[in-house]
Amino acid sequence: MSLSKSSALGPRSRPATTVPAAQSVESSFAHPDDDRTKMTTWIASTVHRRFKATAAAEGVKMRDVVEELVEEWIERHQPDTRDGAR
Repeated sequence: MSLSKSSALGPRSRPATTVPAAQSVESSFAHPDDDRTKMTTWIASTVHRRFKATAAAEGVKMRDVVEELVEEWIERHQPDTRDGAR
């Protein structure tokens, strides 16, 4: 049994395609403004799920709630500090 060229096994010729350059990880995140910095922390997964669900139900962003709570904590612990000024 003879195989014709079109049905022969082996690499197939495909037209060359150009792949666009990948976007850098840094540029793929939207920065709300230049006055922000990223903060990473570990919390219990159950707390995170409840926080996420509650924030969604309230229609607020988790980061806004965290920022508000951090500001309130700072005010309680350093009442003479306003807007980061020392």
